[in-house]
Amino acid sequence: KLISVLCFVFVSCLIAQSNGLGASSLFGVDYGTDVFKVMVLQGNAPDIVLNDQSGRKTDTLIGFSRDGERVFGSRAAQLRTKYPDRVISAAHHFLGKSYPDDVIENNRHLYPTSLVNNNGTYGFQIDDTVYSPEEIVAMILEFAHRMATSTTSRNLVDL
Repeated sequence: KLISVLCFVFVSCLIAQSNGLGASSLFGVDYGTDVFKVMVLQGNAPDIVLNDQSGRKTDTLIGFSRDGERVFGSRAAQLRTKYPDRVISAAHHFLGKSYPDDVIENNRHLYPTSLVNNNGTYGFQIDDTVYSPEEIVAMILEFAHRMATSTTSRNLVDL
């Protein structure tokens, strides 16, 4: 892990210098199955972004409350204890999978969310809305971007 972070910092510094991004900040996301981490590179100093619980790691979860609010991380984990069918985890495992997929179907019991056929691929049904895995991952990455934006006053450049 340390080597991948150092490589990210090194490559980010090279990109920032070659593109003249002196007044900007770069951010990166280490997106894992269970957690993700957000880093902001300002100048030559990388900073790990702390979540709302002051932790470096944020659960890779998205939940949809009864009133339609999207919740992420620990708030989604709390929602999962009461409404497991309203929280989606490991959405990136469904990227590019055709419906039905033998591996997913054999492990369907691990996913309390309603999995449906979404035009030949998997979809997650919450109430009357079907979300694709790409939409779910994009929502989590958007949340990571908001976390990074809240820590810096500079423009953020996505790598």
